[in-house]
Amino acid sequence: MIRKTDAIVLATQKFGDSSLICTLYTKLFGRKNFLIKGYRSTKAKSRHSYFQPMSIIEVVYFQKEGRELQLITDSHGRHFFKRLQTDPVRITLGIVVVDVFARAVREEERNDGLFGLLMLVLVSLDELDDKLIHVFIWYLVHLTRFLGFSPRTVSGLDADSPVFFDLREGVFESAPAVRPSDKLLLQFLGSDLEQAREFKFSQTDKREMIATLFQYYQCHVEGFKVPESLRVLEELF
Repeated sequence: MIRKTDAIVLATQKFGDSSLICTLYTKLFGRKNFLIKGYRSTKAKSRHSYFQPMSIIEVVYFQKEGRELQLITDSHGRHFFKRLQTDPVRITLGIVVVDVFARAVREEERNDGLFGLLMLVLVSLDELDDKLIHVFIWYLVHLTRFLGFSPRTVSGLDADSPVFFDLREGVFESAPAVRPSDKLLLQFLGSDLEQAREFKFSQTDKREMIATLFQYYQCHVEGFKVPESLRVLEELF
């Protein structure tokens, strides 16, 4: 069966002398692994020139039930980035974004909201001029909604209450003495991306928020490992 869908490239690796294996998150069919035969040939490159991590493309492939790698027969670019795949800071952020996604999302089924979230974040990292780390933190917080462990708040918690984020239970609860970064995470949880970019926080808050979120993923995603690319991100920011 021939299928066509938009997709976002999560990872690629060489296979044999001339072929390519790629992991894509497709708009219509969820996460899938694909093979492009003869990828490095001159003829193939003219048809398949978009397979870099983070690329937003359209693929045509032959779906065969029971096959681990589906065969891509054609592809086209769907969105062309201006800076995301050339600027070192944006590249690093984007790579961590897709690394986290690839490690956390396994479902081979359609999820328009999840596809839209990943596309929004990548496009925002490409187009926005500043506060890119705000986009990254917002993404880590809101991805949990689609993974089934979005943080909750206890009843009676108001905007002025000091809060503590219980990683095991995934709950923001009232506590007498807490880190400002936990309150910031609660604000990120209740914001859209535009609102989140207005938040102000210190370097310490930033480090604590990112460390807390990765600990949270490790608590709730079986086998989740912190991406190696995070080390580069820490050096840049």
